[in-house]
Amino acid sequence: MPTCRSSAGAAKAVDRVDVALFVATCEFSREAQAIADLSGVITVSRNELEEWSAGVRLKALR
Repeated sequence: MPTCRSSAGAAKAVDRVDVALFVATCEFSREAQAIADLSGVITVSRNELEEWSAGVRLKALR
């Protein structure tokens, strides 16, 4: 969760970011997801990453 908070803060600090993604090989806790949602950071969990790497379009970017 501290990593998600730090990344969310960094994404907000840089004003030339079009899309901020936080990719992890695990599921996100409710608290981490809430921080990401409030900060405009798109989370990508392991399952979504596997689908994305197989060619499925990332839902958050549709």
